[in-house]
Amino acid sequence: MKKNSFVRDKEDKKNKNKIFKLKYFNQCLFVLAAILSVYYVIATNDLSIKGFKLNELKKNINELSRENENFKLQTMSMESYNNLNERVAGLNMVAVDEIVYISAKDQVVVKK
Repeated sequence: MKKNSFVRDKEDKKNKNKIFKLKYFNQCLFVLAAILSVYYVIATNDLSIKGFKLNELKKNINELSRENENFKLQTMSMESYNNLNERVAGLNMVAVDEIVYISAKDQVVVKK
């Protein structure tokens, strides 16, 4: 049995529609893969840049911590008793022999 030309034409159109849809789907899939690849490269680049910045900031923190410790040591040495005695001796001050405290016996409230 031979199929008539009308049925054959109809089947050819269906096959062409399937092929067209498959081509369109493949093209969309390729474009999607290309877009995702570009996004992946950009995200990886951004992540590596942030990693370098983080390492730089950690180095900066360590450097500032060391500098802070040095300042603390310098402050403690300047406030030490021996250092203060040397500076006071250079001021030619007189040592106190006897300390006299003033005490108030009655508390008085003054009105204005």
